[in-house]
Amino acid sequence: MALSRIFIDTGVFFAAELPRDQFYRSSREAWNELSDTTVKLYSSEAVFQETAMLVHYRTGPESAIRWTELQMQSQLIIWLPVDAQVRKAALPWMKKFADQAVSFVDATSFALMRRENIRHVFGYDRHFVTAGFRLWPE
Repeated sequence: MALSRIFIDTGVFFAAELPRDQFYRSSREAWNELSDTTVKLYSSEAVFQETAMLVHYRTGPESAIRWTELQMQSQLIIWLPVDAQVRKAALPWMKKFADQAVSFVDATSFALMRRENIRHVFGYDRHFVTAGFRLWPE
């Protein structure tokens, strides 16, 4: 793997928690591959919140609590803050891709990835490709 840094999107966290998700198997396999590397893993506070909410609504509060505690205890992921500067930088992304219904969370991810010079995203959302990033695994 030639990657040194990768951003992790909501869909990956969620798929790994829901065995009936279409991306469950590929998500688990890719997580295993990442655990055997020195790739630095990044995500955002907005992705954290979005994932916790999705897990809560789709699998129940116990699963959401377990996922949240696990992430809070883990040192694997660098959770980038979504502050006023990031929110401001996200707005042009939302405007640029308004016809494609890019979410605010995705737009903040784009802004953070651009700021941190992260070119790859572990995810399944094609909006990242449209925004000029590369999905991993491809």
